[in-house]
Amino acid sequence: MIGKAFLLALILANASASQTSTGDVMAAYAEYNEALARGDREGALTASKKAYELAETAWGDSRKETALLATNYGDRLFIDKEFENAEPLYRRCIEILDKLAVDSSLAQLGYCQARLAQTYVATSDNRAEAAYRGAIRAFENAAEKGAAPDKAMLGEAYLMVAQYSMPKRKVISTGQMQLERAYREAGVLAAKAIPLLAESYGEKSELVARAYLYQGYAQEAAEDWSAAAESYEKAYDIFDELRGAKDQVTARAFGRFRFAVNFAKSKERQKQEKTSRDGRLPSSPECFFHGQGNEDIELCPVKRNPPTYPSTSYDVEHGGFSLMLYDIAENGRTENIRVLESWPDREFERSSASAVKRWIYSPPKRADGSVVRAVDVQTMITYELSRR
Repeated sequence: MIGKAFLLALILANASASQTSTGDVMAAYAEYNEALARGDREGALTASKKAYELAETAWGDSRKETALLATNYGDRLFIDKEFENAEPLYRRCIEILDKLAVDSSLAQLGYCQARLAQTYVATSDNRAEAAYRGAIRAFENAAEKGAAPDKAMLGEAYLMVAQYSMPKRKVISTGQMQLERAYREAGVLAAKAIPLLAESYGEKSELVARAYLYQGYAQEAAEDWSAAAESYEKAYDIFDELRGAKDQVTARAFGRFRFAVNFAKSKERQKQEKTSRDGRLPSSPECFFHGQGNEDIELCPVKRNPPTYPSTSYDVEHGGFSLMLYDIAENGRTENIRVLESWPDREFERSSASAVKRWIYSPPKRADGSVVRAVDVQTMITYELSRR
């Protein structure tokens, strides 16, 4: 919203020979502020429209005041959810300011781009991403010129473009390099959004939580599991406080947090299992060591087919995991199969247990070659995100 003193100062400073027209604009703008002061929304809308139309008659696109008053009128329509009527006013603002190319108007240009993007979002117009990217360029250029951008608007623009950057199932075929680039961009934008949104809306706002969630997705794609777990945990804490533990978004953030934590531990465990405590190496690349008491038992998979993704799964886009514990008998068959942790609840336990039950190993062996039962072998079965 445009400040009264700021706009009046601009109009007075730029008063031309057309004094009558300038006076008419100032009078209409004064009416607008008076309507606002008495809480008259309809009156404020009417006066803002009048001021803008008079500005178009008096100055057209020759002065930035016309763009400012177009924004003012657009904001009144936006507040009343008349998004389709607000859209051309923000486009008019952008048109005028682009033509004038005044550095001091870059912040206002960014504001109009961001508002235009919001109208596109509200009307499901696919031009929203381009408008948000335009807002980011304008705000960042304004900052380089020493003008303070609207932090809330810029933070939202970063967040929304991060969301748009997230790869969808339909782009998986475009190649790994493009996927990595998309996630990297999303992560950078989410990281930029977090401090701006926290300052504007509070550290416990839902927008901040969403930014942490997108940052976690990007860190997971880069296999920075510790960082991903930290981002997911922050998102979960905020969603839990705002929405409650039973909310699907809260549960998803918690699930990704536990996934990242357990996956990081699983990767570390796999590294450690490749060398026994007495310095032995596995007899073949697929074999590994399992610590049991004071000795390391060598385990060699013979058949370890992946589980079938359940057709009833709640959300094929987001996957999940099961942390399994089982024994391997002297004949190499799996027994005593248990689920330590699984997310989402009751979605993957059955398919994971069924898969482990069919696994076959060579007879577990001690260092001296004797066969022994291996107990409490731990494995994490992942049901991957669609990008993987």
